[in-house]
Amino acid sequence: MAWAGNGREAASGRPGQAAGITGQFQETYKGRDIRITEPSADAPVGRLPMETVLIDGVSLHVSKKRNGFTTAVEHFRPVRSLREAARNSVDALQGAVLIPVGHHHGS
Repeated sequence: MAWAGNGREAASGRPGQAAGITGQFQETYKGRDIRITEPSADAPVGRLPMETVLIDGVSLHVSKKRNGFTTAVEHFRPVRSLREAARNSVDALQGAVLIPVGHHHGS
């Protein structure tokens, strides 16, 4: 498990740390690779960028709600952190492969 960044890098414009990013996290949980790019605390409510949470390299659809985060896998159960959202999704997948979710809006 590793963190890189603490919010100051984004403000300093240091290479490798995009603005609006507070840190990056990686861990192996139940044999699955989880990678999280933490958005800034003031990120608006709504869908987060597709690269925010990856499970085995596949993007997990995550939305920021007023009361936490929800995912395409655990849509009705908000949690307080992206790490908890990713771990709960791994648990719910029960070994299944995560399929990327695309947004389909009517024309």
